Amino acid sequence: MTDLHDEITDHETGPDADIDAPDGSAGRRRRKFLTGAGIAGAAAIVGSKSASAADGATYTGSVTTYQNNESNGGAPGTAGNEAVVGEVLPADNGSHAIRGVTNGTGHSVAGDTPASAPNTVAATWGRHAGQGAGVGGVNVATTSPLAGPARAVEGVVTSPTNGSHAVYGKTNGGGHSIAGDTPAEATSPDGTGSNTVAATWGRHAGLGAGIGGVNTTTDVVPIAGSARGVEGVVAEGTNGSHAVFGLTNGGGHSVAGDTPADAKGANGEGTNTVAATWGRHQGVGAGIGGISVGGYGGEFQGGAGKAQVRLIQVDNDAEGTAEADKVVGPPTDDDHQLGELFADGRGKLYYNNATGNSFVQLTQQVLFENPQRAWDSRPGEAPANGDKGKIAADGTVAIDLTEFTDVPAGASAALINISVADTEGIGYMTAFNGDTADGDRPLAASVTWSGPANRATNSLTVRPNDAGAIKVYLGGSGANVIVDVSGYIV
Repeated sequence: MTDLHDEITDHETGPDADIDAPDGSAGRRRRKFLTGAGIAGAAAIVGSKSASAADGATYTGSVTTYQNNESNGGAPGTAGNEAVVGEVLPADNGSHAIRGVTNGTGHSVAGDTPASAPNTVAATWGRHAGQGAGVGGVNVATTSPLAGPARAVEGVVTSPTNGSHAVYGKTNGGGHSIAGDTPAEATSPDGTGSNTVAATWGRHAGLGAGIGGVNTTTDVVPIAGSARGVEGVVAEGTNGSHAVFGLTNGGGHSVAGDTPADAKGANGEGTNTVAATWGRHQGVGAGIGGISVGGYGGEFQGGAGKAQVRLIQVDNDAEGTAEADKVVGPPTDDDHQLGELFADGRGKLYYNNATGNSFVQLTQQVLFENPQRAWDSRPGEAPANGDKGKIAADGTVAIDLTEFTDVPAGASAALINISVADTEGIGYMTAFNGDTADGDRPLAASVTWSGPANRATNSLTVRPNDAGAIKVYLGGSGANVIVDVSGYIV
C-alpha cells in the first residue's frame, strides 16, 4: 500500500465515535490520501473497521462519515472542497469513480440534503463535460410489467403539498429537455416480440394529464411556430403512423384543443381568433381529417350566434381586398372529389356534384319585405334615374339594379317585375345580362304587347352582371319601361 499522511484536527472533520485519535482520546480525523492510496488505503488505518489491501478493501461495522467544514463561498459545483472524491485516472479504466452496492432495501447511492439547508440545488447531481449524460441510470432486471418498479431512473415527490415535478429536464442547448428513445430492436414488456409502447409515456391515476407540456416563451411566434407545448414528429417517409395519437375509453375527446377566452392574438395583442384545434398540410392532403366507423366524420358547433362552419377563401380573407383581386367562381382544375364545398372571394358558395370538376353554385333567395323600384323611364316618376323618356323601337338601355334597390353587386339573379306602358304599336321586350353584347342578345321575349297605348307586365328572373346591371331591348315599337325588384338570389 502506498504512503499515507494522517493529519488529525478537531474542527475539520465529522465526528465518528468509532475513530480515536492516536493519543487515545476521542477525536475528529481528516485524512489526506496520496495518489494511489484512495479510500481503500484509508480503510486500513480505521481502527474499528476491517479492511483488506488497497486493491480490494472491505469495510465492516458502523458508519464512517467524511465531512468537510471549509467554506468555498457557497457556489454549487465548485471543485476543491468536497467531502468525498472518487477519481479514476487511466483512460482505459471503465470503472465507476464512485460505486455503491446494496443487498438491502436502501439506495445504492443516495444524496440527502436536510430541510434546514438553504439549498435549492439537486440532492444528487452529475456533470459530464464531454458527450456523456450528466446523470445516468441502468436497470438490468430481466422482467417487469409495463410501468413496473424496475426503472432505470425514478423521480418521486412524496409530500402532497409539493407541487414540483417528479422528474425535471432543462436544456439551454439544441436537445430535448426530456427525451425517450426506444431502439428498433427493443422487445415487448414480456421480453418477446417488438416493443410497441410509446417511447415517452405518462400515466396519471387522478385528474391530471398523463403527459403535459408547457412553453413559457414571451417572444412573438408565428402560427404553427416552433415554441410548442407538446410536439410529435414522425421522421421516416414510409411510416404512416400518427405524429400525435390520442385514445380514450371514457367520455372525453381523444384529442382536444382548448383556447381560453382571454387568450391573446399571435402577436401578443388583441384576442385570439384562430381555431382551437388546427392542422396544416403542405401537400394535397386535408388540414384536418375525421373518420368515424359508426358516427359522423366531423361535428362542429358555433357559439354566440356564430355559424357551425366557416369557409374562408384564403386569397381574399383580408379586409379591403380590391374587387379585381378577388377570387371569382369555383376552382378550375379537375382534381376534386364529390361533395366538396368552395367559397369564392365574393362569398358565393359552390358544391361539386361529381368527381373531377362539376361545381355548381348553391343559391339563397332573398325576398324584400316590399318590392323596390329600380327604373322608370317616364319623366317625373321616381326613381330619379337618368335617360328618362321612351325607349325607341330597336333600342337597348342598361339598367343598374343596385342604384335604387338593395340588390347587391355580384348577385346571381334578380327577381323582377317588368312593365311597358304607352306603347306605340305591336312589339316585344327582352331583358338579359348586362355584359351581353347587343348583337348577342337572346331571341326570347320577356313581355309582348298587341298595339298602341297598351300596358303589359311580366315577372321573371334575370341574371345581372357582376356590377348588378341588366339590359332591356324593345323590338317592334317604342314604349316606356318600368322595372320593380322583389328580391335576389346569391
